[in-house]
Amino acid sequence: MRDWKQNLEIWLLEEQSRWLLWVPIAMACGIITYFAWVGPPPDYLGAALIAAGAPTWVFWKRMPWVRGLLLVFFFAGVGFVATQWQMQRFQQSLISRPSAVLPLFGTIQEVINDESGKQKLVLGDVEVEGGSRYPLPNTIRLSLKKINAHLLAGQRVKLRGGLFPLPPPALPGGFDFTRHFYFKGIGAVGFGLNPVEILSTENEQNWQIDLANFRVQLGKKIAAVMRPHFSQATVAISTALITGERAGIPEETKEAMRAAGLAHMLAISGLHLGLVCGVFFILLRYIFVLIPGAALRFPVKKWAALGCVLGGFAYLTIAGFPVSAQRAYAMVALVFIAIMLERQVLPMRSLALAAILVLFIAPSSLMGPSFQLSFSATMSIIALYEVWRRKRAEREIKGGHYGWSQKLMIYLGGVLATTFVASAITSPYAVYHFNQFTNYHLLANMAASPIFSFIVMPAAVGGMLTMPFGWEAPFLWLMGQGVEWVAAIATAIAALPDAMIHVPTPPLWALVVVSLGACWLCLWQQRIRHLGWLVILIGLVPFFTVRLPDILISEKAEQVAVKLESGGYAMLRGSVRNFKAGLWQEALGIEEFAKADTFKESYRCDGFGCILDYKGKQIAFPKRRIAAIEDCESADAMITSFYVDCESAVVVERPKQATSLTIDREITLRQARAFTARLSAQD
Repeated sequence: MRDWKQNLEIWLLEEQSRWLLWVPIAMACGIITYFAWVGPPPDYLGAALIAAGAPTWVFWKRMPWVRGLLLVFFFAGVGFVATQWQMQRFQQSLISRPSAVLPLFGTIQEVINDESGKQKLVLGDVEVEGGSRYPLPNTIRLSLKKINAHLLAGQRVKLRGGLFPLPPPALPGGFDFTRHFYFKGIGAVGFGLNPVEILSTENEQNWQIDLANFRVQLGKKIAAVMRPHFSQATVAISTALITGERAGIPEETKEAMRAAGLAHMLAISGLHLGLVCGVFFILLRYIFVLIPGAALRFPVKKWAALGCVLGGFAYLTIAGFPVSAQRAYAMVALVFIAIMLERQVLPMRSLALAAILVLFIAPSSLMGPSFQLSFSATMSIIALYEVWRRKRAEREIKGGHYGWSQKLMIYLGGVLATTFVASAITSPYAVYHFNQFTNYHLLANMAASPIFSFIVMPAAVGGMLTMPFGWEAPFLWLMGQGVEWVAAIATAIAALPDAMIHVPTPPLWALVVVSLGACWLCLWQQRIRHLGWLVILIGLVPFFTVRLPDILISEKAEQVAVKLESGGYAMLRGSVRNFKAGLWQEALGIEEFAKADTFKESYRCDGFGCILDYKGKQIAFPKRRIAAIEDCESADAMITSFYVDCESAVVVERPKQATSLTIDREITLRQARAFTARLSAQD
């Protein structure tokens, strides 16, 4: 009888053709290790992991389980080193405290106008008139209250503005804005004051600035053609689908699309790029076939495939290289390159190669929702069709055939199953990142996807191709009609009862477990893959049993929210309408904060501070140090904006990161961990 080791080796050898699919998973382990490390991770760790996995060649023909383990170490080290490399590429000075209003000089790298009439400028080569007392970031982002239509990328400008450090997470486990901005090359955010003085009328020339200006001009051209016939929302969505610029879409339209589960149609992703390349391929091949004798003498199919590779890259460039579209382009390019080389395409292997490429070039994208949603949805769809293909092959071997009615049902069932599987696999990521769960996303996608696939995107391709000749108006009109139909579907479904439910943020480890279970289920082919269901269920448990904190404290202790017995929250200190309060609402899964007077019987204040009696504990908010000395003897916890020397109570003193308190018999304190660029923060 075979022992477990023999069974393990036999199984690994049978699945050896699928080992490549686990390379991006191993790289992801190294990337997560880098970002999860408390403090600066050691420089040698990546090299050590690679060295630990290097002896895999010794076990290449024997002990496959050892070989597999060593390969995991090796590629985890590759992911770790890739992250270190990306950190070095983006390294710059970061400010650690707000600045005064300064006269700033900078070169405009990007201009973003939103629907509220505000404008954001990304400025590079930043300088301060008269110099600065401490190093400034090379690139900053400023918000202006009024749109300046004359501003273009590449102009050197002067304006007055104030700078702030990159914002940390608003609560423990929350979205890390510092990491988000850092890997966009932005070292500080702030506000700018009009007027903006243009110092140079001749724009600086490089391909990035030229591309930014081209996108702006393209958006204006699309708006000029469509505005007489359609609403601002339709024009903004159509512009976003071509240029990738979503800032102009009205917030109510975004909310309706999110509530209906159609928000993925607003961001250029694999769906959009796949449709664009598909239309390109069909159109180019049809044109080549129309040329007399061309199809008989030349490989027009390969020419069309080459045209798709080039056309897809052009669309990716115009859209600004979003992560989801990078994955789609890598896969599509591999498919068409295989057509040109007359080779068979394996979709799951193409997906793995695309993931390896994206993770090696931009490892930080792993931590964002775009990468996670895009790759998980594509992986699940490919796995579904792999199973369906095997079932069809078994039926054909047995001599079974499908009639036209069965083929129609199979098509409709395939669309339904694809939508359901993709929605199911992406729901945990949507809950974690956006704190939203949509109940009717299946219905919305079934209704809107045919319009989007067969009208909106083909019309967008037609408009782009005919724009140089001035023939784009009919195509953009058709695109606008399709967009309005999709928006009408989103509005109708969003109006249904409980269309969207706000849910609290689950722990990160639960999302990691769900991801590993999904990969195990989708990437293996033997029966052992069904263990993935169990792993997924284990990971989903915290999604339904997450314990919310009792007290939330902002990073400067100026804002404090307290949980009510009813399950809601009251804002004990601070505003209920600022940006941070909005982030807390989403993360806690609540519609709004109750007023502070909810605790009027248990919350008492005087000139020295306040005391809150909560769950049998006494929470002190001293305003002065002398009051803190007294509170230290009687309070169970203290929350202050200054330093306190107290060992008998849980103290949250001048927190630099958002903090939460969970109160049981003991008080548990948890602090957010913001991403900090290693050794680059300057005072």
